[in-house]
Amino acid sequence: MASSYTSNKSLEKPAYNDYAANPTGWSGPVNDDWDAIDTAFGGGLSLNATGSVGTVNLTITQTRNLIITVTGVMTGNAIYTLPQNTSATAIVGGQWIVYNNTSGSFTVTISPISGGGTSVACTQGKRTIIYSDGTNIAIADDRVSIPDPIVPSGTKMLFQQTAAPTGWTKDTTHNNKALRVVSGAAGSGGSTAFTDVFTSRTIDVANLPSHTHGVTDPGHGHLTRISSNASDFINGTGGFALANANNNNYTFTGATPSNTVGEQLAAATTGITIGNTGSGTAMDFAVQYVDLIIATKD
Repeated sequence: MASSYTSNKSLEKPAYNDYAANPTGWSGPVNDDWDAIDTAFGGGLSLNATGSVGTVNLTITQTRNLIITVTGVMTGNAIYTLPQNTSATAIVGGQWIVYNNTSGSFTVTISPISGGGTSVACTQGKRTIIYSDGTNIAIADDRVSIPDPIVPSGTKMLFQQTAAPTGWTKDTTHNNKALRVVSGAAGSGGSTAFTDVFTSRTIDVANLPSHTHGVTDPGHGHLTRISSNASDFINGTGGFALANANNNNYTFTGATPSNTVGEQLAAATTGITIGNTGSGTAMDFAVQYVDLIIATKD
């Protein structure tokens, strides 16, 4: 009689009188079965998904391992298929722990080789418990299949680090910008980089807007007693024009008058000045800051 095989792990079941020609022939399949059972309880399979591996068909021997670890820097999606059992009546059955320890924004999927059943995409950075019922592959722990209620996929968050954490993708759209809190729709704007605005600078006259300086005159007087001659006249509205009857001009030398006719007078000054200079000291707007990145949940 020919041997038969188990439906899930394809373990050989030698029939009566199989290997009869060799009294010790049973030791081969029996020992192999025990090894396969042991592997199913704790064996490990390592798969390298570096690059773009596409679809990879696993063998029955490979799928006897309990733990499947996928590593590598991915440049494309990876699909690993579970094979049919030895009888070719269904795909191999059982359960597996799949550890997706890859990097790169691509998926690792475990699928039935027939393509007719359901598949499971294993979350990057997590260990997912899956099982096969011979047709479909599903998640054995429903907690893994539920999206994270705190940080759903597509959420953007700030991180004080250079690279995005595992399960996140760095967003390089915005660079050297400040943060603004709004009550309406979120957006972006402005035209000048953060560190270009907040830097040490000296304000030049050319940077100032057009303006005026007001002057307040506290008031002053001019002593103008020059002559007893009625034909003398004084113009005190913006300077002096003094003359006597003979049309002789007077001069002002700064001497103090003594109320004597013909005495020279002192010139009066306002004493008003207008300041128009600054200190010329640079103003330091170089505020301290901490660099953050924006990352999107995968």
